[in-house]
Amino acid sequence: MSSLPVLFEAGETLKSLIHQFTDPYAFLRELIQNSLDAGSSRVDVRTEYTDEEGNGRGMAVFSVEDTGEGMDQEILDSQLTRLFSSSKEGDLTKIGKFGIGFVSVFALDPSLVVVDTGRDGQAWRVVFHPDHHFERIRLDMPVDGTTVRVYKPTAAEEFQKMRRRGLETVTYWCKHCDADILYDGTRINQPFGLAAPRSMTWSVPGTEIVLAPTSEKAPFFGFYNRGLTLSEGHQEIVPGIQFKLKSRYLEHTLTRDQVLHDENFEKAMALLRAAVDGPLRDELFGEAGVSAPDELMGALVPRLPGLSRTWEAKPLFPTLHGPPLSICDLRNAARGLEEILWDDTPSPASEELALRAGPVLFWKGPDAAPGWGALIASLVGRTRRVRISTTWILPRLKSDLSEAGEGLLERVRNRLNQVGALCRQVIAASFQDRPARPKEPLFLIQDQPGTLFRQRARATRLDLARTPGVLVLNLDHLTVHRHFDLAERDPELAAWMLARLMILEDDWGPTGEDRLVETALDDW
Repeated sequence: MSSLPVLFEAGETLKSLIHQFTDPYAFLRELIQNSLDAGSSRVDVRTEYTDEEGNGRGMAVFSVEDTGEGMDQEILDSQLTRLFSSSKEGDLTKIGKFGIGFVSVFALDPSLVVVDTGRDGQAWRVVFHPDHHFERIRLDMPVDGTTVRVYKPTAAEEFQKMRRRGLETVTYWCKHCDADILYDGTRINQPFGLAAPRSMTWSVPGTEIVLAPTSEKAPFFGFYNRGLTLSEGHQEIVPGIQFKLKSRYLEHTLTRDQVLHDENFEKAMALLRAAVDGPLRDELFGEAGVSAPDELMGALVPRLPGLSRTWEAKPLFPTLHGPPLSICDLRNAARGLEEILWDDTPSPASEELALRAGPVLFWKGPDAAPGWGALIASLVGRTRRVRISTTWILPRLKSDLSEAGEGLLERVRNRLNQVGALCRQVIAASFQDRPARPKEPLFLIQDQPGTLFRQRARATRLDLARTPGVLVLNLDHLTVHRHFDLAERDPELAAWMLARLMILEDDWGPTGEDRLVETALDDW
């Protein structure tokens, strides 16, 4: 074998290029990238540590071995050892374009860098020294592909840190590489996907996209070329969408910290937008309705680009008693209503309201499904959203009361009318036509017995003072139920006490209670 010492030229330019690699372990990414561009289907990264003198100060060795096409003397002289020379310019099958990637091996400040490579029957070893002189040595034995070894003097405990740093670097930059990447024998490749329940993959020749809806204000994005990471981060690039984009159109900048924004980049972004506006929307909002998680709806739907009239007519909003509503249906309904009714469980009250007041949306509520709420709010504007089970009641009349119970109702009506209320009738009913609430109402007032009515925090005196109405006692309320038990023993006392309770609950003040006492004394 023969050797020839040569100077790796460029002076201060070389130094500045070396220092541009802020992560000294980025050389592993650069060497793997070169291996991919050389057509290697597998890249082995290995770490070794030797301490021949046993004094705790030995040699760390990082090696990157591939099965690519290798290099001959012409390539070594015109590209590997010459700055800013690259055969990849304009070749969309290659990742690197600037001809400076190999310089990164010097960012670790090694004591030696050795390259073994072979091509077309030639086999070479190139040895780079700390002063950037190198020797090109012809080897007698054939070499397949290329192996680069980087030597760094270090202590044993420091080597373990170096090994971990190397693994972190390779995993971050090369986890989605098309070729098999092994680090000390362990494959580090990961599936090209997103940790999202509704992700989808779309591809065209040379480009693969994984995307999913998200409610995050700064969604995840990732750009890759042949699986090599070019840039990852969190920023809203396409509204409401997180994505990974792997494309032959993407390149990294000279400093390796950003994607190059050029004409080819715009081609890749056009493909991304086409995937969002076509296949993703079709999958999330198909003919059968909506399959997107409802917590994403408010963040996603209003921001999806190119929302078409055809899509606006799709049945997105399920109802409790009828067909689903489209965006157009919901907007039209809101124009003629003061409130949009909703609930998460059907009931006789919701069924009655669906007949009388219009569609009742099936919605799990703002806590369980805030996205749907945000979407509905964006469509109906200031129209109120009212939950039926906490606002409307359809009492179930109790027809099996005892004789004492029926008498109690009539006595309570008389007592209340004596103090100024206009009670046409007092009836007892079950209010449990909805989920139980911590504070059940004692009574409510209806226009007619057994009709649907709106619950208030408390009935107001003016309801019965202005218009004769029906007072409905809540038999499910423990206090009311006890008065019916008392009526079996002392009907007059039970009636007086229950009427007094109604007056106090209705906030009539001391005048109402005084009047009730006076009428009781008059009866005596």
